[in-house]
Amino acid sequence: MKILSAVSVIFIAIALLGTGCRLLHPAAGRQTTFTVGTVVRDTTVIVQSDSAAIEALFECDSLNQVVMRRLSVESGRKLHPEVVFRDQVLTVSMPVDSEAVYFELRDRYTYRIDTVYIERPVKKEVSKTSFFSFRLRWWMKLVMAFSIIILISKAGTYLMIKR
Repeated sequence: MKILSAVSVIFIAIALLGTGCRLLHPAAGRQTTFTVGTVVRDTTVIVQSDSAAIEALFECDSLNQVVMRRLSVESGRKLHPEVVFRDQVLTVSMPVDSEAVYFELRDRYTYRIDTVYIERPVKKEVSKTSFFSFRLRWWMKLVMAFSIIILISKAGTYLMIKR
């Protein structure tokens, strides 16, 4: 009697623990895509105007030679004129630093795209004559057979003890 109880407990444990588990939710896949791009655009830079002024007064003297009577020089922010009057020749030079007027701007951007794939289970139509949509495996049939044998033996021992 104790042996039959132990055997029945072992078979029930095998039946409960030996069955596999299926996922209740569909399998999902995830894909992340990064797109990096660069936009190049030209930009116009406006440079403020600058000016310089030179004012000179030249006269002829009694010997009929040119004489500079007055010289006034006004410098700008970046323009600094250099005035030289030598041997009756007036030389004016204005060195200017070079300025870049053309600029190229680059804008970088990154797009992140997350794509999630979910597989939906295909619904199968159950025919009216069949109740199960899966096939019993060999070990399921074996567990059911042993369970039936154990139930019959338990019922038989119960009836024998009662009489």
